[in-house]
Amino acid sequence: MRSRRPPRTSYGYLAPDRARVRGWECNHPGCGRVSEPDDPPPARWPHPCPDCGADTDPTFPEPWAHEARGYRIRHDRASADHLRRSLAEVELHVWEYKDGWLRGDETAVGKAWRGFRAAQRRTGLPRGWLFHELVQLAAAADDLDRAAPELMEWYAELHLGPGLDDDNERRTAVRNFVSLSAIVLERTASIGHRDEERLMAAMRDVVRRGDEVLTESLHRQVRAAYERRARHLSKRQLERAVPPPAADRRRRTAVEDHIARVEARAGRRAAERTQRAWRQALQRPWTVDEKVRLATAWTGWAVGTDDPELAAEAYRHLVALVPQQVAARRDAQDRRRVLAAAQEHIEEAGYWLARDHRYQEAIVTLETGRAIGLSDGAAVSYADISATTGDGAVVYIAAAKAGGYALIAAARHDPQYVQLRRLNRAAVARLAADLLPGGEAGLRGAREVDAHAPAALDATAAALKRLWDDGVRDLVLHSARGAVVTWVPIGLLSLLPLHAAGEPGPPGDPATAWRHAGNFSAVRYAPNARTLRRCLDAAAAARGVPQTLLAVDVPSGPGAPVLHHVARETAEVAKRWPGPVRLAHGCTWEQFRAAAGEPGVWHLACHGEARPHAILDSRLLFADRDVTLGELQAELRPAPRRLAVLSACESNLTGTDLPNEVVGLPSALLRAGFAGVIASAWKVDDLATAYLMTAFYDRWCHAGHEPAVALHLAQQWLRTATRADLHNLLPCLEPGGGGEHPYGAPRFWSAFAYTGA
Repeated sequence: MRSRRPPRTSYGYLAPDRARVRGWECNHPGCGRVSEPDDPPPARWPHPCPDCGADTDPTFPEPWAHEARGYRIRHDRASADHLRRSLAEVELHVWEYKDGWLRGDETAVGKAWRGFRAAQRRTGLPRGWLFHELVQLAAAADDLDRAAPELMEWYAELHLGPGLDDDNERRTAVRNFVSLSAIVLERTASIGHRDEERLMAAMRDVVRRGDEVLTESLHRQVRAAYERRARHLSKRQLERAVPPPAADRRRRTAVEDHIARVEARAGRRAAERTQRAWRQALQRPWTVDEKVRLATAWTGWAVGTDDPELAAEAYRHLVALVPQQVAARRDAQDRRRVLAAAQEHIEEAGYWLARDHRYQEAIVTLETGRAIGLSDGAAVSYADISATTGDGAVVYIAAAKAGGYALIAAARHDPQYVQLRRLNRAAVARLAADLLPGGEAGLRGAREVDAHAPAALDATAAALKRLWDDGVRDLVLHSARGAVVTWVPIGLLSLLPLHAAGEPGPPGDPATAWRHAGNFSAVRYAPNARTLRRCLDAAAAARGVPQTLLAVDVPSGPGAPVLHHVARETAEVAKRWPGPVRLAHGCTWEQFRAAAGEPGVWHLACHGEARPHAILDSRLLFADRDVTLGELQAELRPAPRRLAVLSACESNLTGTDLPNEVVGLPSALLRAGFAGVIASAWKVDDLATAYLMTAFYDRWCHAGHEPAVALHLAQQWLRTATRADLHNLLPCLEPGGGGEHPYGAPRFWSAFAYTGA
């Protein structure tokens, strides 16, 4: 008897009365025919297959299709056919993933994902249509924490070498990978995701290396994904832009309406024409703040296209507007907000300019945006920068969202660009969190480290190893080498002890002892090349001029533990100084102020404490009281001076609020006229520091090395020094620590850094 109601299917599913029928399929063995998409559904059931005559099964739209599929999968799991059973076992987890997602059951979703991976391994099935469907479902559900790592794992397994076009399995894998990556990356949720940049880089790599096997439809899919990402990023950038002052906010709607009109064109026009629309929009008579908002949205769109030429131009316009926006701010807090936003713009601008092979322009952009407060605001050219490289290369190192990079300026060569892919902004932020002091925790900057404290040693060593592995190794091995190298770190990288990066093995082991940055060059830092130029000029002016040394030690201060070896340190330093010496044991702040004016070299051995999150509250501890960085800046009067040695804990750290402005003790002393500053990146050992400083003055005052080189040589000596070497240097002291090389760990010998010339 024929009926209008669809029957129970051959695999056991009976649809409810309200279910609609989409078509039919024949599940008779050996047939498999299905209705055409445009065919009307049968009016009566049973409906015979036109090919084999067997009764067909109805097919349904959602949500009944999902229910029916579950019945069919369970039916196939009992099949006598091994392949059908294996497919059903894997497919069941895809169905369960979708079912959990539709019900909002995260526990079921996670269980289904894990089950799919286990079943795929167990059955040995390749990443076929079921994998494709699962990743598409995860993208639709914005479950990128699962989809993106799965794609990255697949990327590592792809074979993109010769013969790709002749190998159907490899060719299909490449095409499916590109398609799925584009599907995931066009989702708004992918923007800012922790795996976004890795997946973008992977897709770019496969598109480039597998271009010969990609169809035109895949290229269109990739372009469409870039275009959608461009619009999403434009909106995201606009949301993050510094808002205009209250007086100008009445015009904000007009600016955003104009942005919306440009973005509407972006969906219909080629990228070049959209770029022209952005360019023309910026030429209209907007205020500086309105132009910044337009340019910010432009950079978001351009980055989304993944076209270096488009992104470089957009960032070039944005960076050019930043100084105008800073100058227009009268309120100090407003200026700080603009500078904080500009920091990220500068790093991204350098990255995209470098990717567009505009290396000189990228260096000038980084230079212009670095240490604005230390500079006079005059325009700077690449020729000005390269003029500072007479005694060694200047290396700008920055971390963009997509990855780290370095640009190396040398007088006789074009700039060199080095990609440091793993040293991206997120990785640098994690390193800064691990290496920066914890603020109020622990003793107040005690210059007294337990040489047998494995926890501190392991934490510091692990972070320095990551810094080495993630970028510094590639930089020094292949590019930034020489007798002296000046590093200009940008953004959060300026908070890290780049000179100390490494994982050196035990002294004397040729296979491992070289694995640290200091093995290759004497490293010095500079806020920017303009400041370096002033420091070089000041050092040249001081050369051959007798200098007076002010040597200060503070064994104890209010509430601080006793430093047992600072008096011996200043005595040894004074003994090695070739000119006049002013010694101040147990020095108070008033004594220091009275004595500090004339001497061209300062040596301060005392407690220090950095507060990177409130940098002006960082302090040095004198015998009578603490003196903050804010007080020091107010008290110091500029005068020509050669070198300041801050033999105190954490004295090299700068503020995290505006790291590009390098606010800290070294920059304050450079402002006061010093050509160079030596300071420490973390809490240092009192006794190890006494040995290091004595060795430094030996190499500077007696061997005649420049201070940066003398510090480098002293550090290498301390790292490899035996107990006998230490006794020969200071017979009156007994080395601490254990082993034949008691100060071989990086935290003992690599804490101090040189800034300036």
